[in-house]
Amino acid sequence: MSNHPVVPPTVLRHFATLRDEVFDLAVRDPAFGDMCEEFAEAEDAMTRIEQLPVGLREERLEECQGWIESLIAEMEQALLTAKVIPLPHRPGQRLP
Repeated sequence: MSNHPVVPPTVLRHFATLRDEVFDLAVRDPAFGDMCEEFAEAEDAMTRIEQLPVGLREERLEECQGWIESLIAEMEQALLTAKVIPLPHRPGQRLP
């Protein structure tokens, strides 16, 4: 069994420079793993827009773009937050 969770290829393409961090966070945070799956679903939905009737395409395209942009922002924030290493606070130490 692999130490890495299954991370959809579309996520790895988007976060190519953060590949290790994506795998690590997906292992530690099930919510991030869910975001990865949702990102893949959104990308897949985007590829099927051309199959829709012409009158629905623009609206669905805007929905998918908004969905993807929102997920990217949420995933970027999760990756940034995961990089923060809290320093231990010693009793009696003044905080800046």
